[in-house]
Amino acid sequence: MTVIGALGAVVAALFAARASTRAATATAEAQQATARIASEPGQREQDRAAFVEITDRLKEDVIEERRQRRLLTSYVLDLLRWARLVEPDTAAGPPPEPPHDLDLAPWHSSH
Repeated sequence: MTVIGALGAVVAALFAARASTRAATATAEAQQATARIASEPGQREQDRAAFVEITDRLKEDVIEERRQRRLLTSYVLDLLRWARLVEPDTAAGPPPEPPHDLDLAPWHSSH
């Protein structure tokens, strides 16, 4: 065996040992997590409660976003109806006011 071949074998053995150490560490961490869940009877319920809280908040956000989109769409349609009635040579009346519960804050520029 040449020196390069022996050196390659040593490097391969080091990488294999390192991978084995990483796998052993990951296995130990998984066992610790399992033991923690098993030893702390309320941990699973706490994790489940946190998950339920997060999903409930996301559902509320989606419902509010859909409501705002519906209001914004109705306002845009009102503006389009108004624009069809107002010809370039007629005196333009005031455009329709947005619904009072429509949040237009994202559309206002900070300038």
